[in-house]
This record gives sequence, structure tokens and C-alpha cells, in this order.
Amino acid sequence: MSTATTDALVGYTYSQVDDPFLRVQNSFVEPQELNMRPRTYYYLHSTSQPKVFGEYKAPPQTQLTQLGDIIIRKNGGNPLKRFPSDLLGKYRPLEVLGEGGFAEVYKVVRKNDGKIVAIKVPRINQGTSKLFIKEVSIWLHLNHPNIVRLYDADILPIPHLEMEYVEGVKINGKIVRNLDEYPKPMREDIALKIIKGIAEGLKHAHSRGIYHLDLKPLNILLTRDLTPKITDWGLAKIAVRTFSGSISGYTPLYAAPEQLAPSKYGGVDERTDVWQIGVIFYELLTGKLPFDGYTYEEIRGKIVDEGYNFKPPSTFSPKLAKYNKIFEKLLAKKKENRYQTIPEFLTDLKELEINKLKTTLSKRALRH
Repeated sequence: MSTATTDALVGYTYSQVDDPFLRVQNSFVEPQELNMRPRTYYYLHSTSQPKVFGEYKAPPQTQLTQLGDIIIRKNGGNPLKRFPSDLLGKYRPLEVLGEGGFAEVYKVVRKNDGKIVAIKVPRINQGTSKLFIKEVSIWLHLNHPNIVRLYDADILPIPHLEMEYVEGVKINGKIVRNLDEYPKPMREDIALKIIKGIAEGLKHAHSRGIYHLDLKPLNILLTRDLTPKITDWGLAKIAVRTFSGSISGYTPLYAAPEQLAPSKYGGVDERTDVWQIGVIFYELLTGKLPFDGYTYEEIRGKIVDEGYNFKPPSTFSPKLAKYNKIFEKLLAKKKENRYQTIPEFLTDLKELEINKLKTTLSKRALRH
């Protein structure tokens, strides 16, 4: 996770709240710009504990006043010391895998059998503890190579999830654990391998009437052979209920029109996942997002505006022209114009591969 450093906070007042968080307030009357690193994560201030404001991937020169009173995560302290003492009888912590406003994730050893697993400790309140069990219990029934296996979920002694540990892949000497951290754009063959794996995982879930609704690169974990595994099933809804002050329970950059403007586009369903896998696929191939912007309002406006069209992949490379029509169906603003199911999308990908093979064979035949 990217961090903002204190030397970037010139002109702003800040005070320590709860290591490793800083509380930041604009000290100017007029809106001022604050230089931050891209993909910095922001957290809404709370008197009790940080509440998630939204996973906002900020470009440089983001106006702090547009985000409001926030908390910015910074480096500091030994993160393993924050491992819940209530869970020490069951697990031995090894490493912090991820931290956020909603949850912390640890690599641990399960003491009863020595198995290495991952533990996610969400910050939820008493009012959402029942919802937590209801939502994540759906995840327990998903068993597929492209879905992170959930072994157990409980609210005692504290709410926590025990799940499959996914080791990540080594890229340029660094361990990359999720798709968000993987350099983009990526090679076309790698992008296809990853997106087909995500689609297969979704196909399995959809066949059981289960939709993710919060697909984003951060929720796609990677194994050492680049097998993608979808994680965090059902957690977006819990985040919304727990953090009522947040802008949403999902990342706006990957949100579908029906999530941002339900009165106009209707409710969510499996086609919402179709949209989100489309955004991810676009980013893998082009290194860009189809709907980007400097503020939440700008991003939302582009997504819900029927008159705003994303740049076709061929804009970035002529070699990607064969995907133009696929993205027209993946990212159609109206659900009825999208692929209606994941298998429909996979069928079109398969046809592209067959056509590519036919072209290759024809060229070889001409040489001989």
C-alpha cells in the first residue's frame, strides 16, 4: 500500500491519532493543493477508530478539501504488535499482508496443525456482526481454484476470517501478492491468462447465485504461477453497513453504473461483475482505466453519463483492435447491452483465440 509522507503535508495541520495514522486537516481558508503519491489510501476520521473513506487512487495535486477531514496512513510502529491478543491462543503471527481502514490481514501459523493460513480481522461493530456471519457464510460454500478458500469465519473471540494463504509471485525481485501491485500494462498472453481465471471463478460463483460486486485488482490475489484467486466475497456490503459515513463500500474506479446511479440503471446482478471484470481487463491490456478522474464526482460522472465513451483499446495499440467490440459489450452502460453472463464473455474470448490460430496457420501455409 502506498503511503503519504509527513513532508508532503506542508500547509496542513496534523496530529497523531493512532499509529500508524495521522489526522490531517486543511489549515487554509481557500482550497489548497497537496502533493500525494498516486494510489494513496484515505481514511475518514473517527473519534473511536479510523473509518474507511474509500479506496481513492489519488493523482498528484489532489485537493485535500475535496476529500474532507481525513486520516492518511503513514509508516510507523511494528505492525505485528497490533495482532489481536485474543487470537494468540489459536494463531502465531508471521507477517502483515495488508492493512486498510476496514481490515488487517496477517500471515499466521495455525497452532493446532502448523498450517500456514491468512487471517483477516475486520473492524465491524455489534450492529453488523450478524450480517458479517450471514455474508461470509456464502463464501464458505465457494470451492474453486480461482477463488480464495475460506476455511472458517467467527465473531468470537473477535470477528475474524481464516482463509487460504496465497503466496504471491516474484516480479523484479519483489513479491507481488495481488493484481493491484502487478506492473501494467502487461503482456497480452498474461492478461488473458489472468482474466480467464477470474472469469472462471465468477462463473462458478454465479452458477450458485452468488455475485461479488466489488471486483478490483486489490481483491485478486496471485499465486507464484500467476493463477488469480478472487477474495473478499461479501465484505463490501459489511463495510457499507459498518462505516455509514463512507462514500461507498466499493472502489468508484471499478464501480458499475447501477452501483452509482441505481435509480437510472437499476439494481446490481451478475452483469455488475461483468462490468467490473471489464474494467480490470481494460487496465491489464492498456495500463489505463476506462473511466478515470481527479475527483470522485468526476469519475462518477463519466461512468453514469450515457454520452461519455471510453477510449477503445486500439487507441493505445493497434494490436488491441481485436478487443474493441468485446469491450463495447463488457462496458456497456445499460446492463441489457452488456454480456448477460460470464460464459458469453468467455465464448467470445475463445473465438478470438481460434481466429488467431487460424491466421497463424494460414501464414505458415503460405510460406510453404
